[in-house]
Amino acid sequence: MPLPSDHPVSPLTLLDEWLVAIGAVKAGRAPEKKLTDGLAAMGLITVDDLLEHFPHRHEDRTRFDRFPNQPTDRPLCLRGEVTDAQQRFMPGRRRFFEATVEDPEGDVLSGRLVLRWFNMPYIHKLIAVGQELVIYGQPKQKGRRLV
Repeated sequence: MPLPSDHPVSPLTLLDEWLVAIGAVKAGRAPEKKLTDGLAAMGLITVDDLLEHFPHRHEDRTRFDRFPNQPTDRPLCLRGEVTDAQQRFMPGRRRFFEATVEDPEGDVLSGRLVLRWFNMPYIHKLIAVGQELVIYGQPKQKGRRLV
């Protein structure tokens, strides 16, 4: 829906004016000047420039891949059920949390992944057996398991 002609913001409004109009910044203050100068250095001068500015990559995490049976050359987005979760110890009293995730709708031959979190001692309170997780990353082979 197009904006009314008397609306204070149009796509051609300068970004510094727009930021002041919406109350995000106060006119003439140094931090705001630094922000608008940084945007201008990126070529973002008007509101339209900002709306047309796209990230350099996009990762679609709305579609889930099948569980792999071997390492892949690209990251995957998976949804699975936690079948095992426990804290483990390494030499020198260092701990890590490990959870095994399987495809709840998969067959006997579908893969399973072992997830590991290092230096996050609180994670065991957040992940429990039977919980469904959405995970993203590139699986690697460690021994006989995919990690």
